[in-house]
Amino acid sequence: MKVLRGDSTGELALSGTRSELLALGRELRSGRGEILLEKVHDPFPYSRSWSRITFRRARGKRK
Repeated sequence: MKVLRGDSTGELALSGTRSELLALGRELRSGRGEILLEKVHDPFPYSRSWSRITFRRARGKRK
């Protein structure tokens, strides 16, 4: 799975196989985790490539 970011626009591009994206969904629903991402040496036309996604459930009321 890859996440690319355009610094000038703030745009993110997320891409992965079906199984990678389904795994991401399961991890996000679990409320806490980290996903290591594929390294992209030349992210053109984006500015950079992320190496990981780290997340945790926010405190407070759920809508």
